[in-house]
Amino acid sequence: MDYENVKLLMEIGFNELEARVYLSLLQEPNSTGYRIAKLLGKPVPNTYKAMEALMSKGAIIRDDTSRPQLYAAIPIKEYLDQLERNFEVRRVRLEKSLRDMGSLEKQEGIFRLHNIDQLFERGLNMLQSARDVVLVDVKRGVLEKIQSLLERTARKGVKVLIQGPDQPVSGCEVIPISRKVEENPYAWFNMVVDGEQYLSSLVKENEDGIYEAFWSKNLYLSVTTHFSYLNEFVLTRLLAMLEEQRSGEEILGEVRRLFTEYYLNAPIIDKVKSFVHIGGYAN
Repeated sequence: MDYENVKLLMEIGFNELEARVYLSLLQEPNSTGYRIAKLLGKPVPNTYKAMEALMSKGAIIRDDTSRPQLYAAIPIKEYLDQLERNFEVRRVRLEKSLRDMGSLEKQEGIFRLHNIDQLFERGLNMLQSARDVVLVDVKRGVLEKIQSLLERTARKGVKVLIQGPDQPVSGCEVIPISRKVEENPYAWFNMVVDGEQYLSSLVKENEDGIYEAFWSKNLYLSVTTHFSYLNEFVLTRLLAMLEEQRSGEEILGEVRRLFTEYYLNAPIIDKVKSFVHIGGYAN
């Protein structure tokens, strides 16, 4: 039996025996529990227990009119559609019930993210909240996963500056990274939004996991991260212009433009004044 399919079923809530029973019933519909137990080489009581669990999940059905009773698996698409509908119902109820009980929006610590799905979901939420300016430092594989989100953010009128692979991203300005950097075997996804929250992560080579990932809404750290990213992006552009033997006047003009557009004319300066005032540093 294909263990990959067993693993996939375990990822949606089956235990190993339940997954094997379900797959066996897909291959041998209208079977008795005894037959499935013999096919799997498992004790009959354990197999029937797994079948009861699968029926409660809605993954298999039983013909109670036959003797002995026969079991069949629900087609996987039908079962997944059922899971999706049930999840959406629970999601609406939970969101309504827990909406006012607090959220990460009020937290200013540095939070570790634990998996790739959590990383991209946090990135999505950050981009949905963007109002003014977004800086993104990203590798090619990750950019392909978030490109449509960045383009959607730019269409809202948000300025988006990307340091990444030399490829067009509609509505966004891209500062291409060097070929040497692009050949780095590791991937990354770093982003700061409106100088209010930032994301920093080292992503596995095939973009299916993470080595490290952190998110913070600390105002001071977010503002300084914005400025640090912008400095790095400007340096990347400056080095490229030097290699192209551009004039000093052109280089200076480009540096001034980037700092003006993505820092001085953006509301980031107001954020600096805000945390100085809130923190009492002005006294």
